[in-house]
Amino acid sequence: MAKINLLPWREEAKRQQVQRFGAQIGAGVAVTVLACVFYQTQINADLNHQKARNNYLNSEITKLQSELTEISALESTKTQLLDRMEIIQNLQTQRPQIVHMFQELAMSLPEGLYLQNLRQNGQALHVVGQAESNGGVSEFMRKLDSSEWLDQPAVQVIETGKDDNSLRKFELNLKQSTPSVVEEEFDPMATEEYQQLLGLEG
Repeated sequence: MAKINLLPWREEAKRQQVQRFGAQIGAGVAVTVLACVFYQTQINADLNHQKARNNYLNSEITKLQSELTEISALESTKTQLLDRMEIIQNLQTQRPQIVHMFQELAMSLPEGLYLQNLRQNGQALHVVGQAESNGGVSEFMRKLDSSEWLDQPAVQVIETGKDDNSLRKFELNLKQSTPSVVEEEFDPMATEEYQQLLGLEG
């Protein structure tokens, strides 16, 4: 029987097997490297995109903060202007009150009644005087009550004299008032400055 030497064939098959395995390993490594590169590229792209979005958001936030600061300053200016309008209205309303107060007091004085002291606290008035009779005080209060500039007269004290001919000291409280017609003469809401403030001026 003839003998066949299979050693060279086995070595060749083993060598080819090693080559195929090496090629598979190389292909696997190449695929892995490509996958890593693709993954890293995708991550970098996502990071750059997120950074761009963050930068845009930060710029918008800065813009909004600037606008909010501007709005806050405008609100403060508006409040100051409204306060000025209120002060102007109060001054306009109070300006004639002093003149009318003294005029009404003088015109309301009946004969035989004299004023000695007048004290004012805000709109409240305290009057001290002397009268020849209680009837004079009553007449004085009736005239004050009918005045458009003085309101709510109320007697606090009437001191009876020692005899019928002596003067009687009296004290009364009342308040200043302003007729509605005078209050309507000046409307700060209709002024040009207020219209410009509200953006209503053409």
